[in-house]
Amino acid sequence: MGKYFDLLTQVKLFEGIEKENLTSMLQCLGAKVKHFEKGEYIINAEDSLLNIGIMLSGQAQEIKEDSFGKKTIVSMLNSTDMFGEALVCAGKTTSPFSILVTEAADVIFLAYGRIVNVCSNSCGFHSALIQKLFSNLLIALNQHILMIEPLGFFRIEPRS
Repeated sequence: MGKYFDLLTQVKLFEGIEKENLTSMLQCLGAKVKHFEKGEYIINAEDSLLNIGIMLSGQAQEIKEDSFGKKTIVSMLNSTDMFGEALVCAGKTTSPFSILVTEAADVIFLAYGRIVNVCSNSCGFHSALIQKLFSNLLIALNQHILMIEPLGFFRIEPRS
């Protein structure tokens, strides 16, 4: 995991965290790194969601499939991109989308429950981490609203 420390400090969730503190922080958060080959799924639609994922290397596509089997690419995931955070924060227990690896990838998974529940060691980074997580979620939500607003989803028509 040490080979990814420089990269992890570029993830908004870990901005400002000293490398010396990162090891104990990742242990506390139950961090696990997993490798995926091209064509593998990191998450399948309807899989259980208990972790936040961060792309460490490679590339993946977030895919939504409709009831007719038509697949739509929702987003591309690259190094330092997080996924699953909005869903687990909203209490969703299953994923509505799949994540397909398009270029061999390493992903680090963080246990959501360990992020939002302060451990018995009362690690000083927990409150800052929770604040960053929710701040990032609000920024992402704002960006999504700004992207779909021109499409007319939020247009209010006067009643006649």
